[in-house]
Amino acid sequence: MSPNSGRYRTTYEDYQDEASPRELTSLRGRGVVDIVPDGYSFHVLDRNGLVWMWGHQTRLRDGNIGFWLILCRQMTETGTVYNLPTRVHLPISVSSISCGRTHAMALSQSGRAFQWRRVEAPVEIIISSNSPIMHIAAGWGFGALLTASGEIFCFTEKVPKGAKAQRRHVRENVTLASVLVSSTSLFAEAEVLGTMFTSVACGEHFMVALTDAGAVLRFRMMFEDLLVDTSSVEHLTKFTFDAGMQDTDKTITRIMAFFRHFAAVNHEGAVLLGKHNSSSPIVFSELRKGICQVSFGDWHYGAITADGRLLTWGSVSSGALGHPMKMTRPTVVGGALVGKYVFAIGFGGWHSGALAVDLSDEAGARPASR
Repeated sequence: MSPNSGRYRTTYEDYQDEASPRELTSLRGRGVVDIVPDGYSFHVLDRNGLVWMWGHQTRLRDGNIGFWLILCRQMTETGTVYNLPTRVHLPISVSSISCGRTHAMALSQSGRAFQWRRVEAPVEIIISSNSPIMHIAAGWGFGALLTASGEIFCFTEKVPKGAKAQRRHVRENVTLASVLVSSTSLFAEAEVLGTMFTSVACGEHFMVALTDAGAVLRFRMMFEDLLVDTSSVEHLTKFTFDAGMQDTDKTITRIMAFFRHFAAVNHEGAVLLGKHNSSSPIVFSELRKGICQVSFGDWHYGAITADGRLLTWGSVSSGALGHPMKMTRPTVVGGALVGKYVFAIGFGGWHSGALAVDLSDEAGARPASR
């Protein structure tokens, strides 16, 4: 397989304002299976469970989360630049990765979770639960872990200091039951909300959670004594598809988020797009069926279809859109992706990447659907 990347914010000197996708040849043959960007870099996961990173590894100043870093063309250097993919020093192989703005997370098949802001210093996250961790989500200044029993554990991205700081213990958590207790308005809707959380996604100061009934809830993150504000949780009632009681294909089964955007996707691959400050979904006819993944940059966005096409819309973002001009609706990206099957994408900041296989290569089978 060959990773094909569009213009990305992480190497201005080589691809500034270039809208046509290019292959990142340094990863050729490494068996990359997933690509996830943060605000200033990329992380990829290979088939052996190794994680590789390239781009700007930023440092936040002490104190409040401090997202004022100047990292565009007039960059004030506050971290390390990795021009080539560099291995993250994880102690075991992992099966999934997630990135926020300036930190990343990984999860192993055995349920061990890790977090890092520097490739050489991952920290293992220990939670106060006997239920295994099933899902990870990194956001703007915080992260979340979901257990098999539906507990969501939340923590800030600030990692322990010192050479021996290899673990951090996280205790703050919410469950659907605890949310219903603290919110009288949601308690009245208990019958339609389900019994537990099944997925979680994080953005800038907000978190969305999916229940086993397909309901989408949005939380505000406070960054105070308690990270999650359960008193202001909102049931996004408009994020649903018309369906009969037995029509499970219409039920929302996946959520994803980045920066100020999120998406809810049902079993048929129909997409409802959301913003951090709105309760009403945005609907595109191009995304009403067969969408496998949605990804968000700051101002450019992408989706891949079941037949391996990449659709993008939004601002040009110095070329990361894959089109030379702004697109108001999802539009197929051509160029180097013609004749290829795109099976994963990662949009973030002002950069974007895609993983694709050549359809003319009879030796390579299409990857399993995500």
